[in-house]
Amino acid sequence: MALDGTSRETWLFVPTKLSGLAGGTELPTPGADSAASLGIEHVSPWEEFVPWIERRLASNPVPVLYVDDTNDWWGKRKYGRDIPESNPPGLDPIVDAQLLWRLALERRWPKAKLKSASNAIEEMRSVKSPAEIERMRAAGKATVGAWLRGSIAVGNRDNPSQVKTELVRGCIDNGAQSPSFWPEVGYSLGGKLVALDMGCDLDHYQTDTCRMVPASGHFSPEEKEAWEFYVGAYRAGLAAIHDGVRRTEVFEAMKREADRRKGQLQSELARKLAAAILDPKSVHGGWLVHSQGLLDAEAEPEILRAGMIVAFEPTTYVRRGLYFNIEDVTLVTTDGYEVLAPLPYDAAAIEESMRPVKR
Repeated sequence: MALDGTSRETWLFVPTKLSGLAGGTELPTPGADSAASLGIEHVSPWEEFVPWIERRLASNPVPVLYVDDTNDWWGKRKYGRDIPESNPPGLDPIVDAQLLWRLALERRWPKAKLKSASNAIEEMRSVKSPAEIERMRAAGKATVGAWLRGSIAVGNRDNPSQVKTELVRGCIDNGAQSPSFWPEVGYSLGGKLVALDMGCDLDHYQTDTCRMVPASGHFSPEEKEAWEFYVGAYRAGLAAIHDGVRRTEVFEAMKREADRRKGQLQSELARKLAAAILDPKSVHGGWLVHSQGLLDAEAEPEILRAGMIVAFEPTTYVRRGLYFNIEDVTLVTTDGYEVLAPLPYDAAAIEESMRPVKR
């Protein structure tokens, strides 16, 4: 796909057929009819891409070639690097398709001026259009149905692979094409708490949400106190979300609520959780406010704007093997927020969602 900023025209170059497993994919036929159906100006044969670029580079003024060379945001956030170490120094990389695309253009047209369009693309996709919001709302509805399938599977004492299978089936049975990512079924507190971290991909829009459920089907008194303390603090952070808020303010709102309620805690588990939330290192240890849409984790905006869809995800580690996690598909509005995939928060409601079903 090429967007010509000078002529304000869009060109799509398509091959005659795809190879391998994608060989049966139906492709648009080059010509005016395909262009009209897609709402763009041109659909041209794959072979015409290079000649078209060369004609544009021969024009006056010579255009700048802007490329999307965005690398994996989560990989950079987690590992602190841009380019995967796929080859030793002195050899070209063999992974990261976007990086290789830029290298291919540079090698074919070494005198052309290339610039990154990644920041502009990220800015454009961060605030969703009304149509995109409705697509995410539909994906959120599928996500709720899928998560409930996984919750019931835990209640049925299914093994982790069976739980993941139910989450995937739940996405498809509720109208999505696939999961956003392979579901994560994490175990905490010696396997007593189970984190169901998942999302659904519906028409290329992806969600990401998480709740924790008790492996036994019932929270113990201390598990219930710790979970509901965590949820109460989380929801205070969630309530801070609105147009113009900084993500750090969302974190601070959660910490304030945890600090306000910590003196009421009775169990050692809840008190240790409170200390972990209030630890200054907690935010750097894994707290996120990441956007979602065309990807389940697109970027990490510093300031939230109305129309963004984000996940506030304050993963809190009490110690090795003991953590708490929660996140929602959250639409930022002018004066607040809306959860597009509403899942239960309270312990009693979560236990209700796990009621085994006859098979």
